[in-house]
Amino acid sequence: YGRATNFSWGQTNWCERYFQLGTSRDSDGDGWPDAYEVLVSKTDTNTLNIDIDTDTDGLPDGIEIFVLGTSPTNVNSARAIYEGVISNQTPSAWFKLNNESGNGLTNAISASSLTTLTNGGGLWDPDAFAKGNGAFSFTNAASVLTAGDVISGGTGSSQGSLSLLFRSLSSPPTGKRYLFSQKGGTSSQEFAVFVESNGAPVDPAGLKVQIGGQTVTMSTSIVFEAWHYLAMTWNETSDVAAWYLAPIGGKLTNGTINLTNSAVVGSISNLYVGNRQNNNGTFTSAFREGGNSFGALDEIAFWNRELTNTDVNAQFNTLNVLFQGPSKVFDLSRWNLLLPVDKTNQLGPTNAALQISTGWLNSGFNYVDPTNWARKYFYLSTSNTMVFEAPWNGARSANGSGARSELRETKLDGSDYNWLPLGTNTLEATCVVNSAGTNNDRKVIIGQAHSETASDPPVVISYNLPSTKNVTATYKTSPNGGTDLNLTLATNVNVLDQIHYQIRLNDNGTNVNLHVEASVNGVPQTATDQQDRTLIPYSSWHTNTFYFKAGCYYPTNGSGSPIAGTAKVTFSSLKATHHP
Repeated sequence: YGRATNFSWGQTNWCERYFQLGTSRDSDGDGWPDAYEVLVSKTDTNTLNIDIDTDTDGLPDGIEIFVLGTSPTNVNSARAIYEGVISNQTPSAWFKLNNESGNGLTNAISASSLTTLTNGGGLWDPDAFAKGNGAFSFTNAASVLTAGDVISGGTGSSQGSLSLLFRSLSSPPTGKRYLFSQKGGTSSQEFAVFVESNGAPVDPAGLKVQIGGQTVTMSTSIVFEAWHYLAMTWNETSDVAAWYLAPIGGKLTNGTINLTNSAVVGSISNLYVGNRQNNNGTFTSAFREGGNSFGALDEIAFWNRELTNTDVNAQFNTLNVLFQGPSKVFDLSRWNLLLPVDKTNQLGPTNAALQISTGWLNSGFNYVDPTNWARKYFYLSTSNTMVFEAPWNGARSANGSGARSELRETKLDGSDYNWLPLGTNTLEATCVVNSAGTNNDRKVIIGQAHSETASDPPVVISYNLPSTKNVTATYKTSPNGGTDLNLTLATNVNVLDQIHYQIRLNDNGTNVNLHVEASVNGVPQTATDQQDRTLIPYSSWHTNTFYFKAGCYYPTNGSGSPIAGTAKVTFSSLKATHHP
């Protein structure tokens, strides 16, 4: 009101600095509001630090205090936090695609004629927060969700926005695969977003938007199988649209689109989600090594106003800080993950273990309990180690063996990597066994060289308690099974001792040789058995394909009877290499 207000800061009058609370500015895009960084470390360009998390709910104190306005001991579910941001921005229509109620397709904003999406086929899958049945995936050509006109476009003078989460396909699509589509009778009334293969290995897939008669590429390198964030805004009066895109856990990119004077955003017609009007662009495709590749969508919200940069960043930054898993420190670009829970986050030996794909894993995935947001099973510790946990009663892999939280080797595109042993193939890791559970055998498998055709792994590195306290290598007389042959690599190894191990398979054209070794707390061990073995018969080992696995595999005991407790293994390094 034209009047100045003085503030006292120590012995100095006038305010020398101020902190803008509410919707926070984040100059370096690291997920920490500037105000919090300045208060704590006197700089607003800190790198991301997830250590300050008083309630260990996976959300840094700064986000809880400055973005959510709660205490640093507020325990939130990740999805509730994200949905709180969306709700505070008052969307005009919002399809959460949460299936707890058995529907999951209802408009959360109003009970109008647009109150539901109509399901034309598809299934419920885990969402980006690993919440069971919290996203919708598309399984065949007829898979589509439809709703009335929620775009709020097509009038020539309207403005609006949308945001959504999507999980990409597993491989380059054939043709155009639509996230959504709404169009009128002319090209100037087109509005659609789709994935399309560019036919080049360096640019395997492009995300494009078709709007107002023109097509613009937003990205030429969508991360296969990863969850992404997408937002768009438009103003038909000023003939400008904007887009924002990033893998969750990555860096947000953006761009603008200049529309023609005649262009409108969509038309007063139905919205098609996960397909287009003639059902020939469903968000699914054939996976290159067989099976199907399902894309998924979640949290689709619409506004009848233009979201600001601040609005968009509030949404994305809330997501981004929640995806700070082991891939932020470890190179997991050629692994996928098997978890000891099923896709509804349930334990149980009869349940199918949940697999986290390469792209999703490498975007900063870490597992959290969706009921209390406690990190467990697979996460990054405060000391930047990769933690694996396997409860005795966890969900099981296809062959029904013990529970595990374990990585499996893949190709860069996420497909299975099954290699012949020709040349030198090495798995090397440093880990600590924090707990070996409470069963009689108390055995935890920490590394494997597996075979696609074998029911039992041909080579296994395990830690054993209670009486032996050793690290052993077990290998088969045949890559397809046979008798167990055991090598002792280290003795008198305690829980919390640091174990460095190596598995090496080498095919020199005449023999397949196995080398295994271990050191404990940096000290090489004098093993009681010879560490190098020539594997026979050569004809079997030479022609079989293999893949490495590493993590925490908690098998049943020798009789197959139940075990107890939770095994836990922490890795500080992990590397798989293949050389001619």
